[in-house]
Amino acid sequence: MVECPDCEAGVQFFSFNIRTRQFVKVTKVAFQILPFDEDDARHEKKNYCQGDIRKCNTCNGEGMISEEY
Repeated sequence: MVECPDCEAGVQFFSFNIRTRQFVKVTKVAFQILPFDEDDARHEKKNYCQGDIRKCNTCNGEGMISEEY
């Protein structure tokens, strides 16, 4: 078994662009420093806020995949 290259511990973090209305994959650290929601982002004059935290489809949330993947 090896670490999944598509996630961090079985989950993926996304930021939300309040102008384009699109989600962008980010690291956990980047996610944590983003404004909480759209209102906070507007107040801080930023274009991004915290989006979704999703279970990784590659490893099914396990964080590890077989070496043959």
